[in-house]
Amino acid sequence: LLVNTLLADIRNEITRKTFSEDWQEIQDNLSKKKTQAQVNRLTSLVDKFNEGLIPKLQELKAKVVDVFNHFGYYDVNLDFEFRGVAYSPHSRSLDRQEVLLKVQFYEQDIPSHYQFLNEAKLSAIGLSIYLSALLLNPSRRADRFRILVLDDVLIGLDMSNRLPIIKILEEYFRDYQIFLLTHDLEWFAILSQRFTEDDNWKLMNLFCTKPLHRGDSVEYEMPVIAERKDYLAKAQDYLTQNDYKASAIYLRTAFEQILKSHCNRKGVAVVYKEKAKELSSNDFWSTVKGNLSPDLVKKVEEARSLIMNPLSHSRVVSIYKGEVKDAIAVISELKQALAHL
Repeated sequence: LLVNTLLADIRNEITRKTFSEDWQEIQDNLSKKKTQAQVNRLTSLVDKFNEGLIPKLQELKAKVVDVFNHFGYYDVNLDFEFRGVAYSPHSRSLDRQEVLLKVQFYEQDIPSHYQFLNEAKLSAIGLSIYLSALLLNPSRRADRFRILVLDDVLIGLDMSNRLPIIKILEEYFRDYQIFLLTHDLEWFAILSQRFTEDDNWKLMNLFCTKPLHRGDSVEYEMPVIAERKDYLAKAQDYLTQNDYKASAIYLRTAFEQILKSHCNRKGVAVVYKEKAKELSSNDFWSTVKGNLSPDLVKKVEEARSLIMNPLSHSRVVSIYKGEVKDAIAVISELKQALAHL
């Protein structure tokens, strides 16, 4: 796993080849009939492999510790143990083909850490090793295109163990194109609040249509990718289509999202409620509006009463194009004002 995957494309400074190339050369020489010259050749290859891998593991360890610290598990210490691969003339095979992960918990060695640590810590360790290996990879050169795909890597874990991944991506992988996939709608909603198109992120929903039929047989389902537009853009789209009620509903949603995103980014304290879902847009607006100009606050509150009042969506009311258009302009102004705070 380490040599053929994590460090496969990383160069051994001793041989000037990649570790996967070194390992393949060792395997090729291992399969040959063993004259003394061939044994000497194989031993030399193994020694150079060991000599290059030992400092690279130390470099990897330093990055692993740095990345792992983002999870806040300061009571867990990590290290690698590598005694060096050795050729055995008696069995004509390689011994000590192991790089062991050494784990300490409160400065106590944990030999069976995979049985002792919980899923959150084990996942954090695994991700830290994987991502740290990417940081050593030569593909980070400026002329290389880099892609990172994370497919529900923390599914089933609580948010406190997911959010550090976002900070790690922001700090270390800004030069990657990142695909963050999940079927957890709550997690997707949190990511949607944190990442917007202003941050160069696109939000997509992947669906499957009903199975296609050919005669009596079911062939396959058709996948459909739908870009999740910014709610403000959707409000504008419905205004263009003259569906003013739909536009007003999306505008109210955009207002709430803009406020929540701002509070999240700036660490703004909001009134506490035992269930976060019970927080209303007014809870966020009351906290934020004190930092805005009185003129903008007045315009927003007028738009809220006329267009973004939740009661107006459950009964027949007269919603006029001009009012919706003005409200969209006000919320756009609010979004820009908050972005500059």
